Amino acid sequence: MPKKQDQRDKLIGMIHRMVEILRYDNTYAFDLLKNATLNKRAVIELDGYRLSLKSSQKRQGELVVDIKKARAGDEISFSTDSLTLKQIMAGAITLDYAVVMNKLYVKAPFYDLLNIYRLTITLLAEGPLNKHLRKLWREFELDWRENGAPRPIMPLEQQKPANAYLLEKIPETVLLSKTPF
Repeated sequence: MPKKQDQRDKLIGMIHRMVEILRYDNTYAFDLLKNATLNKRAVIELDGYRLSLKSSQKRQGELVVDIKKARAGDEISFSTDSLTLKQIMAGAITLDYAVVMNKLYVKAPFYDLLNIYRLTITLLAEGPLNKHLRKLWREFELDWRENGAPRPIMPLEQQKPANAYLLEKIPETVLLSKTPF
């Protein structure tokens, strides 16, 4: 069994790698990340590993994310477990379902929540297409195993909607309309 500090260091490394992947592979997602995090602090908890994240900007405009172990009294901004994240990444449950069922807790101002939601949806859509994100997701699957076999990450187009009856109630003209972003 790996030491708790080793697992925490792996998680910190994965978060840093995700930031770098977004910086170089998806400027839209990176802008969402900056909008949601710049000059802010958040405490996340994943499977009992609590981390404090703080982002800032260097003089050259470069986003810097500082990650360290959170203090015991710090208020949590985001909390979930690896099984829930894997289910979301695999398309087995939606992000909204995870929040409603208390499998995922997130607390932030409304504007930041919108950017976090947009970023998450962008990552879910791009994850299967981007080789660097796929490699990172695969590493997450291997390093954070729960009981059961890992689920493959499928493109959104191939995922079976769990709430298809809701989709059927939306008029076709609304479904075919284009969004401004």
